[in-house]
Amino acid sequence: MIPQQKEIADKAKTADRQFEIAQKNKEFQPSVLAVQTGSTIRFPNLDEVKHNVYSFSPAQNIDIPLYSSSEKKIPEQKFEKPGIVVIGCKIHDWMISYIYVVDSPYFAVSKNGLAQIEKVPFGKYTLSAWHPNLRQKNSFEKKIKFEKNNQLENVELFVKKGFSWIQPKNR
Repeated sequence: MIPQQKEIADKAKTADRQFEIAQKNKEFQPSVLAVQTGSTIRFPNLDEVKHNVYSFSPAQNIDIPLYSSSEKKIPEQKFEKPGIVVIGCKIHDWMISYIYVVDSPYFAVSKNGLAQIEKVPFGKYTLSAWHPNLRQKNSFEKKIKFEKNNQLENVELFVKKGFSWIQPKNR
């Protein structure tokens, strides 16, 4: 959700939370993560092989060189600009993860196709849903209004099931 009320949007930019995208079994886990601007993401390598993290996305350029699980300091990156950041590993090209960076403190990542956003103040908002397989700029938007008498808004979004990458053996 992206607040349309300026005072909520201004407060939203003060996030300083930590998140994690692990490299495990030659995959980024989770494959989709949403964070608020100002958040930091750590990238631990839990594999016995070296990985790197890179992105050429307009919202965040990342170039973390190769590192192993034995490194004392876990690489991390702070995300200051809203947008979609696609990260990958140059060594294992099937490894991909999506980071959706938002200014709003009101967001959720779906689990089993369901998402719930709690403690949203009364007001007018634009509900925005994103998925890598959605067409038309990969997002869906709907105007909603929360008033004292209606606490719940249900929105259905149908997305075609995408392909999954099969990891080559012995790489």
